[in-house]
Amino acid sequence: MNRVTLRSKKNRKGTMVSLFLEFNPPYITPTGEEIRYEFLNLEKYICPQNKSQLKQNQFVDEIAEQIRCERYIR
Repeated sequence: MNRVTLRSKKNRKGTMVSLFLEFNPPYITPTGEEIRYEFLNLEKYICPQNKSQLKQNQFVDEIAEQIRCERYIR
C-alpha cells in the first residue's frame, strides 16, 4: 500500500516553511525512475502575525492536502 505524507522544512531565513510530499514506498514512473520526494513550491508562515497571513496558511494547507490526495490515488 502506498503512503503519501505531507512534510515541511524550514527555509534559511527561518520565517517560512516549505511543503513537500514524501512517498513510501517510492513512486516508480513509467520510465523506471524512482521518486521519493516531490517539492510543492508552497510556503507557509511559521508564526502568522496577522489575519491575512493566517488566511494564507489555511489556503496553502488546503492546496497541499488536495495535491496529496491526488498523488495518493495515482
